[in-house]
Amino acid sequence: MRTIIFIVIVLAVVIGAFLLFGNDTQAPSDEINSAASPSASSTPTTSPLVSAGVSLGVNTPKTWTITLTNATVSVNELTVKVGDTVRFTNIGSMLHWPASDSHPTHTICPGFDAKKGLKEGESYAYQFTKAQICGFHDHLDSRSANFSGRIIVVQ
Repeated sequence: MRTIIFIVIVLAVVIGAFLLFGNDTQAPSDEINSAASPSASSTPTTSPLVSAGVSLGVNTPKTWTITLTNATVSVNELTVKVGDTVRFTNIGSMLHWPASDSHPTHTICPGFDAKKGLKEGESYAYQFTKAQICGFHDHLDSRSANFSGRIIVVQ
């Protein structure tokens, strides 16, 4: 019985050391690029230990990317957690200005406003710090449903 307890303790220490000092191989952002299915969503990848059910009870913030093309936004609805960041990246040749609703004041989620048009290859990122629903639009094309959506921020 002592041997089993000893093995369990050693395994717990090894797993704890891996979680604290292990090499995190997760990509810096989880891409959401699905022009064929604008409402598609993705779940960020996790480490093998989290996938196996080992949890430290800590929510590691994720970065989500929404791409903007000349014709549309890649995702019209995205659910993220408090502390997560959403990055809007323009991959089209037209300027896009992502901002919180309502147009033109952007007051639904104060601070969520690129404050300028993004050129091709430029990005704007915003970290969500409280649970809320943030509608968004392209300030330069506010009437187009192709460039609007919402980000649902949960605990």
